[in-house]
Amino acid sequence: MQTVKMVITGPFSSGKTEFIRSISEIEVVTTERDITTEAERVKDQTTVAMDFGRITVDDDLVLYLFGTPGQRRFDFMWEILSEACWASW
Repeated sequence: MQTVKMVITGPFSSGKTEFIRSISEIEVVTTERDITTEAERVKDQTTVAMDFGRITVDDDLVLYLFGTPGQRRFDFMWEILSEACWASW
């Protein structure tokens, strides 16, 4: 079976978490926390580390979905989540 890691990125409040929630076949692992700055109060919570979901495409292909945080202060997570260090999966 082949596994593929997909990293879903985009700006703050662009729908990354909702996208993963809508297509994942497992309960999504999220790291949502309350918004702390008044300028970002377009929603109540935001991703602070990552979201994780999974899709089985067929018997030979599984997609692992990783959603990045959208706030600039969490940009370092984009690089961490994009690294290909998951060979044991």
